[in-house]
Amino acid sequence: MVSDRPGGPFRDALGEPLLADSLTPTKSYDPCVFVDDDADRTPYIVFGTPVWAGGDSYYIARLNEDMISLAERPRKIELDNDADDKPDLFKRDGVYYLMWQSFYATSRNVYGPYTFCGHGGAANEHGNIFQWNNQWFHCFGVQDPTFTFRSTAMCYVHFKKDGSLVEDDMIVVQGVGQYQADWARIQAEWFMAGEGIRKQENAYNGFDVVADRDVAWVRYPNIRGVGEDAGLSLRGACFPPNGCAIEVREGDPQGELLGMLEVDPRDAPLDSWRGYLPVNLRMRNRAGGLDLCLVFRGEGADLFRFDWFRFW
Repeated sequence: MVSDRPGGPFRDALGEPLLADSLTPTKSYDPCVFVDDDADRTPYIVFGTPVWAGGDSYYIARLNEDMISLAERPRKIELDNDADDKPDLFKRDGVYYLMWQSFYATSRNVYGPYTFCGHGGAANEHGNIFQWNNQWFHCFGVQDPTFTFRSTAMCYVHFKKDGSLVEDDMIVVQGVGQYQADWARIQAEWFMAGEGIRKQENAYNGFDVVADRDVAWVRYPNIRGVGEDAGLSLRGACFPPNGCAIEVREGDPQGELLGMLEVDPRDAPLDSWRGYLPVNLRMRNRAGGLDLCLVFRGEGADLFRFDWFRFW
């Protein structure tokens, strides 16, 4: 279906299926469209079903520029594991990730061979992984116990140093982009937008958000139940020799200043896990909901490695 507007109206582009049933030995429902990051922004369509559903694995075909016709006959993807329902394909740091539910396999070639890696930890139904505002998300279906209805869940996705994929089970239940001020910890990697930042694995079997330049920022909207003039504790490590400053703002990097603190790297040894310390301040804020934006200021890269925060 095609339209000139995302809200429609949509019309049938071809008058017939793009993927005819006779095209491959597998059924062609629940496809994924993937656009590569190569010079030509090459589009592909991926589809297929497992043996138990009457298929024989996943297939992939390059699409023409019009996105509604095939540029090649579909090829069977080389995969060292049994396929399942509803494939998804995305790319990160030159590696292709082929997913079904939260199982995934990786390859350096879009056609494979793909090596099975395991389960990311969250989804048991159809899904897609995507990147938005410097954050990775997995959006997928959730069946009710009677398998009558299907709703939607979403979680954050993180990547370890070796490229393995990790999903947040807790946020599947709570939902992304919303937080409670009485949580014992709000993890830094649960942000909804940021610039000048990156996520990286830390020594605590978790992830940091690293501010990599002056005026780097990260945003946590929809924090409920924040008390008036609340205390805020951030746990992290400061590495530049001159330290850094952290501005606490409402909404965005230019929003109302609610507080600021200076972080002295002498309080955080560089050669030990003890380099992570809590830094505290008292905000000037109204009670109720808060869209929290943290702005990091200083010279050099790796200004602040930020693990989690909480209110008091």
